[in-house]
Amino acid sequence: MDESEIEIPVTNCGFDIEQQMQEMQEARKTENEKVRQYLLKELRKLKADELTSYYNAYGDSGNVEEISVVRVGKDADGNKLKEPVILLRDLETILENFIWSFAYAKSPGFENNEGGFGTLTWDIKADQITLEHSNRYLETNDYVWEDL
Repeated sequence: MDESEIEIPVTNCGFDIEQQMQEMQEARKTENEKVRQYLLKELRKLKADELTSYYNAYGDSGNVEEISVVRVGKDADGNKLKEPVILLRDLETILENFIWSFAYAKSPGFENNEGGFGTLTWDIKADQITLEHSNRYLETNDYVWEDL
């Protein structure tokens, strides 16, 4: 018997990485939507109008570095006025986790290697989120000169 006569059985172990990743993305999307609705309700109770946050990650870790929540109004002269909204620490922690999860859902793995960063802006009144995200990368130019 030679090698061409050997039949190697192929078994399906029932594990599909692409399906598992899809299921994880769907679960994250569902959870993000639930948390978004909760946060929207809580921020509106505080009469907040806008949220702006900045996140940054590299080398396999990162975090939300800044969150600003404001009420928008006008002063006596009609000039736009932004009044800070003070958040309880529990609400701020939920916001940090939501912002990270929301950005991660759009760019999974951005914390790896050179990382990524971005700004999430949330118009609370209109419930519209804008995500501006950047991925960092290392560029290398290699040259070889032989027999010069």
